[in-house]
Amino acid sequence: GSGPIFWSENIYYLEGLKNAPENIIYIPGGNDVASRGEAIEDTVLKTGIVVDEIKRIFPETNIYICSFGPSPLRWFLINQFIQGNELLTTLCEENNVNYFAFTTWLFDKHISNGKYYLEGYGSLKLDIWTNDNLHFNEKGYQLITSKFIEYFS
Repeated sequence: GSGPIFWSENIYYLEGLKNAPENIIYIPGGNDVASRGEAIEDTVLKTGIVVDEIKRIFPETNIYICSFGPSPLRWFLINQFIQGNELLTTLCEENNVNYFAFTTWLFDKHISNGKYYLEGYGSLKLDIWTNDNLHFNEKGYQLITSKFIEYFS
């Protein structure tokens, strides 16, 4: 349940680590927006604070910021997440940070009878979620893992 609020307040715990990580993959706060009611702009702003601190603590580390992703449970936030992804893209460009847009892989590319639809993407895959409609099931994690491996290869 951690997100930009947590990391912007606690990142100093990483100071003093003996070995800097080669890469840090950061997934920003869908939880901050959905559960804490934070504005998407504030979540992205706090993500920028986290990026600045990571760069200060680990100047040689590659940083990868992941896109906000929809889920059936949080579909009502899709427009905020789309706006957030636009803001994250700008943040990454301005800070020379890698942007990993994995959101599109959560959609079938064809129009189907799926319940959740986003024009230009298709229907949200419905068979990749646990019963809570928020977290990935095994199939969902396999999909995301394959995309991470593909991206980082």
